[in-house]
Amino acid sequence: MCHQLYPDYSKIISPKSTENFEIIIENFIPHENDINLIFEVEDPGFLIDENKICLRCKKTGEILMSNTNAVKYYYYDFIKKSKGDILIIGLGIGICVLPLLNKETINSITVVELNQEIIQLFSNFSEKINIINDDAWIYHKKLDQKFDSILIDIWQDIDVFLEQKEEVIKKYSTHIKKDGEIFFWQDKILPLIMHKLN
Repeated sequence: MCHQLYPDYSKIISPKSTENFEIIIENFIPHENDINLIFEVEDPGFLIDENKICLRCKKTGEILMSNTNAVKYYYYDFIKKSKGDILIIGLGIGICVLPLLNKETINSITVVELNQEIIQLFSNFSEKINIINDDAWIYHKKLDQKFDSILIDIWQDIDVFLEQKEEVIKKYSTHIKKDGEIFFWQDKILPLIMHKLN
């Protein structure tokens, strides 16, 4: 089941803070219409975590990333299928990065993150992870390597993702190996959201 891929994040990630961001740990109880409730139906053994790890913007109070079931679910295919050399665009709180460290089929993990403060918060994951402070929209020009799996996770807005998806595929398609694959979390979760809304 999905949850077996993931570690107990509350034992790995601790509360930290920078000038503009903070990691918080809080008890999580989903509301009646919360998207996370879908995943208890999809996989009854994939239970809501008691503790939710959140990356929050101090200025706005907005939660930018968390380890809820919805987040774990839409990274599931990427984590399960990944092997060899991995490129991840967008670090977040490392929800999809940490499980890869336990896979014997992984050779290397490269993460590109634009925000230096995010890197400061999560740069102590492992020496196996190469975290690069750069812009995803231009980083492809600097690459001289091909990857077995690429995850591009730079959007929070679904509409913006749909507008920009093909453009970013063109930028990174030359850096994927012959049998490799480019992943987007939105591709996995969109059908479920649409089904719930209909």
